Amino acid sequence: MKRINKTNLGLGLMVIGGLFGMTQKSAAQDTRLIFTVHIDNYAGIDSSTLAEAENSATAIFRKSGVETRWVIALGPSGEMLEYISGSESIKLTNLHLSILPRVMSDRLGLPDKVTGLAPGNGANRQHIYVFYSKVEALAQNPANQIIAGFRYFQVTKALVLGHAIAHEIGHILLNLDIHTPTGIMRGNWTMNDLLDAASGRLVFSAQQAEVIQTEVVRRMGKQEKLETAGIEIASVER
Repeated sequence: MKRINKTNLGLGLMVIGGLFGMTQKSAAQDTRLIFTVHIDNYAGIDSSTLAEAENSATAIFRKSGVETRWVIALGPSGEMLEYISGSESIKLTNLHLSILPRVMSDRLGLPDKVTGLAPGNGANRQHIYVFYSKVEALAQNPANQIIAGFRYFQVTKALVLGHAIAHEIGHILLNLDIHTPTGIMRGNWTMNDLLDAASGRLVFSAQQAEVIQTEVVRRMGKQEKLETAGIEIASVER
């Protein structure tokens, strides 16, 4: 009878176990609800502020049970940081965010409290716009600073930007064109809303979170079916 080396057997089981654990972890990661946001930084926002805004929006969606991936397509100096092919850009799990400078909001003549737009209608929208000058004005409101005092120092431009981005994405994932009386989908944020944002309380409701999860599942599933079927998606120009 061939003698089995227990040491080698133990190491083998450890390796198998480790690989099995890695497989389970990979599978868990693959089943996450996740969407990607491609950012065109036309407003020239510095990388630190933009990173903080991304973290803020990520935390909001994580509380709703979905994850976000951020890709900076256009940098603060107008440089192309990551090329997006036409076939990649039209995947429903890819949303496209343009952060626009003051000249654009002035040209459109938008009211002061309008920080962004999610134009169009229907379930497959992908493009949103945020106006950085409006974000700055909201974050630096002198009246709010006087009334709220030291508490308002937590209301930074990055914080408001992150919430404005989440709000506009909310219009798309909720397929919602109107605003709600409370929460992050309110139309006009008050000082108290911004203070709630600073403390992590300006988020989607439990019911909205369920809708967002369902929509991300739909977008992921629809794309998976297209890829599985081997359907060639025509390249389109952004």
